[in-house]
Amino acid sequence: MNDVDAATFRDAMATLAAPLTVLTYYDAWGRPGGLTISSVCSLSVTPPRVLFCVNQANHGHDTAVGAGRWCLHVLAPDQENVARRFAEPGDRFRGLPVLNGATPEMLSVAARIELTSDALRDGGDHTIVVARVRRVTGLADGGGLVWHQRGPAAAVPVAQESRERAA
Repeated sequence: MNDVDAATFRDAMATLAAPLTVLTYYDAWGRPGGLTISSVCSLSVTPPRVLFCVNQANHGHDTAVGAGRWCLHVLAPDQENVARRFAEPGDRFRGLPVLNGATPEMLSVAARIELTSDALRDGGDHTIVVARVRRVTGLADGGGLVWHQRGPAAAVPVAQESRERAA
């Protein structure tokens, strides 16, 4: 059996919606850093753990993976600009309301999940991070932002979408 070529694999994965999130952390000098990631999933309830992956080609890979403590920001459907900001170089935090605690926390997101490192694994061209959930704050209704068909898309619960159309 032959392996699937990269283009076919990417096409197949583009049909699968993935959450658009922003991962924030402090570097070794205490400066805030962050990047947009879409490879995120829940892993365990007991103990609460998530799994996320960071592309090794990302210029912030080593700093992000090495931070050991992060805040995972689940973005709301209207936060495409935040996802794009953290996917590009530059001062990503400029003008954003941020709480500087154990990790930099953006305040206006669908949810904030504070994490600490449990394990790192090789994932080919990505590093797989298994992280323990330490705290969840800022939970909001209204859905989230996903990456689907190579672009951002709003993920809104079907029941909510039906109510909005009826109103």
